[in-house]
Amino acid sequence: LLKDPAGIYQPIVDHFASDPAAFDHAFKHAWYKLMTRDMGPWTRCAGPDVPPPQPFQHPLPKSVKARAVDFKAVRHSVDSLLYGGADGTAFIRLAWQCASTFRVTDYTGGCNGARVRHPPQSGWQENVGLGAVLTTLSTVKAQFGEGLSWADLIVLAGGAALEHAGSHRINFCPGRTDASAGESADGGVTEPPPMNSVTALRAAAARMGLTLRELVAIMGRPLEARKGGKAFGRPVYSDLFDHTSDSSQLFSQDRLLTSDPELQAIAQSYAADGDLHLSDLAAAWEKIMNADRFDGSTGNLCAPACNSEKSSAGDAMNSLRKTLRLAILLVGFVVLLVVVLIFYFKIRISLSRGSKAYLTEIDSI
Repeated sequence: LLKDPAGIYQPIVDHFASDPAAFDHAFKHAWYKLMTRDMGPWTRCAGPDVPPPQPFQHPLPKSVKARAVDFKAVRHSVDSLLYGGADGTAFIRLAWQCASTFRVTDYTGGCNGARVRHPPQSGWQENVGLGAVLTTLSTVKAQFGEGLSWADLIVLAGGAALEHAGSHRINFCPGRTDASAGESADGGVTEPPPMNSVTALRAAAARMGLTLRELVAIMGRPLEARKGGKAFGRPVYSDLFDHTSDSSQLFSQDRLLTSDPELQAIAQSYAADGDLHLSDLAAAWEKIMNADRFDGSTGNLCAPACNSEKSSAGDAMNSLRKTLRLAILLVGFVVLLVVVLIFYFKIRISLSRGSKAYLTEIDSI
């Protein structure tokens, strides 16, 4: 440090040498940052000795106004946009780009804060065009004012669009807040590398805290140009294993799934059972959307037991579907049994009549 040819460090050394108190102050802050920065937000720190939030923790405003928002009305407004012709795949893409920055390695990133609206995230290559999606949603944001955060709106709109595309119910957990543009607008995250190889896919799943199965389920969400991007239709992964389908509808990430035995097995299970894919997609989507909703050091504000918005409607619908299937099978079985019995008795009657006629003929002889 004393021989720095650029002359950068000598003044710092001189300052600390002449002012031990300044050195002690700088050291304790640097040490705290070094020991704490991989713990994520300040809210994950516990104990009586925790200092106030520090800049490196990228603190967000407290969520105090969300309680006054009627999220059923917000959902209705988003539904109106979708029914009015808004591109649902764009809402899904916005929510994914917002939430997929989450890193379980240091608990940074995620959609809480909606930093996807600000530089540098807004300028990332994968986020090109999202400004137009935000403009579309701005009418809903203006309708509900400051009580509705952009972060909550982005997540809600993505889930609504998935449901419109045919997904199972996506539960919504409100309470996110928005970061402002400025020094910490990046939230401490860098642009995630593209998922352009099997190795990259595995690394992305590990970074986000997803299992490979969860990531493959999310990869099957409706995308632009995938069968028009308006609905799931038949199982989306069927095209991977159907050589008669139009291969131009497949994305490069889809093709990667066929080059790895483990990933291919997952995709094949979804190709064979579209309902299983939709169920796993809904669960994985909720997981990544809520991954950054910390409740202390280990909890999550959106855990099923704590989520006031959690509803059993989706489970009830699934149970209803299963009940209807069983009822249809039972009715079909009863109809088949009746038909068999009718034929049986007709044959018995016919044979009985034939026997009587034969015996009558014998007697006459």
